[in-house]
Amino acid sequence: MQKLHPRSPYEKLGGYVHLPRLIDKARLHRKGLLNGYNYKTVGFDKHLLA
Repeated sequence: MQKLHPRSPYEKLGGYVHLPRLIDKARLHRKGLLNGYNYKTVGFDKHLLA
């Protein structure tokens, strides 16, 4: 991934909206590029991971 912003929450993957965005956030987190933002426990991300 070359960009530093996750995809739109309206994009779909496998019929699921928001999933591509969650994957982008996980990749950015793994590279240390989210600056401490905890995507796993806030917003819609926590519902997808539950």
